[in-house]
Amino acid sequence: MSTPYHDYVKHLQKLADVENAINVLAWDKEINLPANGAHFRAQQMATLSGIAHEIQTAPSFEKNLAVLLTEIEQLNPAQAKNVRLSKRQLDRSNKLDKDFVVRRSQVSSKAYHAWLDARKANDFSLYYEPLAALVELKREEAQRLGYEGHPYDALMEEYEPGATTKDIDQLFAEVKTQLSDFAQKIRKLKPVDDHFLQQNFPKDQQWEWGLALLKNMGYDFSSGRQDLSPHPFTTNFSPQDVRVTTRVDENNLSNMAWSCIHEGGHALYEQGLPVESYGLPLGKYISLGIL
Repeated sequence: MSTPYHDYVKHLQKLADVENAINVLAWDKEINLPANGAHFRAQQMATLSGIAHEIQTAPSFEKNLAVLLTEIEQLNPAQAKNVRLSKRQLDRSNKLDKDFVVRRSQVSSKAYHAWLDARKANDFSLYYEPLAALVELKREEAQRLGYEGHPYDALMEEYEPGATTKDIDQLFAEVKTQLSDFAQKIRKLKPVDDHFLQQNFPKDQQWEWGLALLKNMGYDFSSGRQDLSPHPFTTNFSPQDVRVTTRVDENNLSNMAWSCIHEGGHALYEQGLPVESYGLPLGKYISLGIL
């Protein structure tokens, strides 16, 4: 027999399926996409982003969520937390219409491909206008979401729920004060000899060593894979499919080594998320600070 919570879970898992289809296209965009494929890939991702927004803000879902909130005491703690977090996300999503969500996806895709061109040509001017458009769009998003202090507070909620620009400024001011003396001491020490990292290390050997490094960290290759990309990143489509990327400089071993360790750390966290909570708030990372 169907219950409001069962319907809630089913709806969010449908949303997760669409969002993860977008994520697969985004992963492929950075790994395999041919140069001429950029235009239609941006269109495909924008279309799916619009569909995801429709699912997220569906009136039937909002109505069911309202029912669950009135029956919150009948749910177990995990279920109640999921419902409350979903209500917070729904309130945010309702402030962004479908047209804006589609446009945001398109602008982001254009900025990414412009960054690739600028990086390859070592020419920031190729990136300037797409980046400016992206910044302007994020300002619009902040206005739509609303904020009390700094505009970035509205955007930070997506990554560090409850944190504000004021909080982060204070945190880093304290860190700067505490680390100042320590940094001065380090500057007076003899630099570490890392010349051995600057030798020639063939790409294939680096690649195999990176795979071994990830395996020794505990990364599960039966639930993930590593590929090459212009900039290393981690993405996941479920706890059983968490992927990392790296890049190789044959004359600098640290480039690949540190990215494997860094992205591998993200991946270990995401491979450890509860499979049974797929699509639900408790099946996602707590915050980017924790992740």
